[in-house]
Amino acid sequence: MNLQETLLNYLEEPVAFEGVELVDIEITGGSGKKTVVIYIDKEGGVTIDDCERVSKKVSVLLDVHDIIPFAYRLEVSSPGLSRPLKTKKDFTRNRNVKVAFHLREPFEGSQKIIGVILSVEEDGVTVMKGTQEVFLPFALIVKGSIVIDF
Repeated sequence: MNLQETLLNYLEEPVAFEGVELVDIEITGGSGKKTVVIYIDKEGGVTIDDCERVSKKVSVLLDVHDIIPFAYRLEVSSPGLSRPLKTKKDFTRNRNVKVAFHLREPFEGSQKIIGVILSVEEDGVTVMKGTQEVFLPFALIVKGSIVIDF
């Protein structure tokens, strides 16, 4: 298990206790001081107070348990509209939303399918692509991203 997965597993429950969902963690930076970015979300959106509360809690937990073996700066943020959709929960939350699916291999000649999520099953997502219903297995999906039409 890599550090990102370790942090996701370790922090999921304490973050949920603060009334938000831990959706992703990124570790960025080179050989100097790295940045650990924690993305949180909740129904209705994340506030600055949510980010501050989670930041304080996570900071204490990481300092006490010394999980990160290098110097880092901690950031807590909303993932925003452009957040990648990766999990079944992400797709379920975005039913009836237009999503661009990035695929591991071509499906009907393309590695990118755009459609509205109709339903989410145990093993994949049913999407309305134009006038056609298409089933995309989770094993084929790398990630999804919300399509914003202006």
